[in-house]
Parts: sequence; structure tokens; C-alpha cells
Amino acid sequence: MNTLDHRQFDQLLRSEGGPHVSIFFAAPQVPRDSEDDRIRLGNRVRETRETLVQNWMPATEAEDFLKPLHDLMTSSEFTMDRRSGMAIFLSDSVWKVFQIYEDVSPRLVVSRSFFLRPLVSIFDTVPPFFVLRISKNHVTLFSASATSISDVSDISFPESFKQQHASVTVDSGFQVHSGNTRTPGKERAVYHGQGGVPDTGKAELTHYLRQLDDVVYKYISNKPGMVILAGVDYETAIYKQIASSDRVAEKTITGNVDQFSPEEMLQRALPIAKECLGNQLQEDASEICDRRHHKVATDPEQVLIAAHEGRINVLFFDKDSELNGSFFEDTRTLQEIRTKPTGQPGDASRDLIEMAMVQTLLHRGRVHGAAKDEMPVDKRMAASLRY
Repeated sequence: MNTLDHRQFDQLLRSEGGPHVSIFFAAPQVPRDSEDDRIRLGNRVRETRETLVQNWMPATEAEDFLKPLHDLMTSSEFTMDRRSGMAIFLSDSVWKVFQIYEDVSPRLVVSRSFFLRPLVSIFDTVPPFFVLRISKNHVTLFSASATSISDVSDISFPESFKQQHASVTVDSGFQVHSGNTRTPGKERAVYHGQGGVPDTGKAELTHYLRQLDDVVYKYISNKPGMVILAGVDYETAIYKQIASSDRVAEKTITGNVDQFSPEEMLQRALPIAKECLGNQLQEDASEICDRRHHKVATDPEQVLIAAHEGRINVLFFDKDSELNGSFFEDTRTLQEIRTKPTGQPGDASRDLIEMAMVQTLLHRGRVHGAAKDEMPVDKRMAASLRY
């Protein structure tokens, strides 16, 4: 599987010309047997072959073009039980397979560029973040995004709490209440054990977590992204109170975190990351609504002009709306049609909302897909302009 980052996403955004195949599989409700996935992918491959032979190339060339998809059906990365959604992209020069940890609808598109609408909302609404798994046996810092997670290898933690304090038993039955504040707006938790041993254990645990925090703070200080804690409540509560960084999320991942796979950790972290980043969405929406202090474009033609010129700071689009046709960059004009683009070689029409999204992202603007009743204004697209 590939990791979807800005570099990979840019490659997909910029790829044009010749047949581009985009295939999406939804995440199963329960881990799905690999045979089911092979059947579904086989059906998609047959559909793709028919389209290629009808519109793009002879049958023998189509078989060669589709070889990566045939190989995928028997590869280990596809035959294992699947717990996430999947996005597959194939062209003459691109072959990518991504795990998708959010809802996507099953879909096959063959066109002159990749179909990226489902990825845009996933990729752009959750910037990279960290997950810190705290355990007396082992500590791991993960680097995560909306579509990938991996443990950070270039960081050195002290030996585990269990190794440092092999003779100390820490009682999980601490009682917590709020005490004096450590910093404005942040309350310090006060812990009471059931006797002298638990209080001693709490002091030892706090000392150990301060050691961890020193390492984590130095590592993240020059890197963007919040930190989401994973562990038992009494450990993460102590860590939040002693943390040096103000980027530690209030909500945590709980449960038997030592047993969570990285993929399960990401699935549990994403709702927390999205909730913490809701303020950014509100701020972006306010740029659209506040026309006294921000230049705003809502006419599709003006939005597309601004997108190609790199002037869009924030773009909102109605994710259920359609705008198809052609945009002529040389004359800065739009011609809308009422039918969907076929994706065939002779069809010059495009999904113009996706075109605006692609150009905005290529120029490092922010993009948000919203339901019609959640749009800042009652338009198919709305953009806040840089100038």
C-alpha cells in the first residue's frame, strides 16, 4: 500500500492525458474475506477493460495496461482481510493503492484524469498529527494523517516505566478532582490513592511521564500537528497536566491500547482530530460570509479564473452538486453543459467543481466539501480570495 501524503497527492492532481482509472472500495462493516474483494475487483477490471477497448485502445493493449490490477488480485496486500476502504489509481505512468479510513462510496471512473473528489475532503480536512501511546510496558509515538499512520523511528524514549520501577506497583484506582490551575484555562488534577503505596506509585509515574514529555516536546517543537494521547485514563490525565506543549488534545484514546494495531489506532484517532480541527472549518466559513473584510467569489467562472491564477485561499463546494462543461483558460470563459462528462478521448467536458478543487490544492489553498445546508452561502462553490 502507498502512503497518501502531499507529494503523492500532487502526483495524482497533476496527471492528465490518456486513460486514467480510479477505483474506490468502501470499508466493510466487519473484516471482509479476501475472496469477496477479489470478486469485486475482478468485476471492476472487466468493466474497465470494456471501456478501454470501446474508447481507448485495442484489446491486447488493454490487457497489458490492466496487468497491475490483475497482479493486485493475487498479492498479499490485497488478499489479507480488509478493514479499511481502498482507493486504486492506474494510468500509463501512475500505479497507486491507498487505504482509506473514512466513508467512501464504491465507484469506478475511467477518464482523462483521476477522479479525486472522494479524496479531497479526506485529505484536506485533517492535517498531519501525532498519536502518543502511553503504556507502562512500551511507549510509541505515531505520525498520522487522514489516510496513514506509522511509528516515529527517529526518537529515543527512556526505558519503560516497568523496567525503571520493577519493584513499584502502580494502583489504577486513583481518584481525581480539579485543583489549582497550572496555566490559564488549564486545571491541574489532584490524585488520591488508597494509601501510601499508591501515592508513591503516582509520584514515580509522574516523574516517568515528565521524562517522556521532555522527549516528545523536543521532537514536535518544530513540527506541525496536535498530539492525541492513547492509554488508560489515569496515565493520560497525569500526562495532560504535566505536558509542556499546548497542542495535546483534551480527548484521548482509551482501552487496551497495547493491543491496538496502527490501523485501529488511526480509526480511533480520526474523530478526535476532526473535532479539534472544527475551529479551522468555522474560521474558513467566516471568511466566505464576511465580505466586508475578504474578497469572495461565488460565480463559477470567477471561481475557476481565481483557482487557475492561484488566488484562492479557501474553497467551499457543495459535495452533492454538479457543474460540468469546459473552462477555456486563454479566454477565461466557462461553457456549462447539462450532461455528465463521459471521460472518452473526444469529450472535452470536465467536472468543473473538481477542476477548481485541483487548482486550489495545487496552489496550496484549503478545500472543504460540505452538504448543501452546511455551505456558508447558497452556491455550488464559494471562494475566499488572497487578493
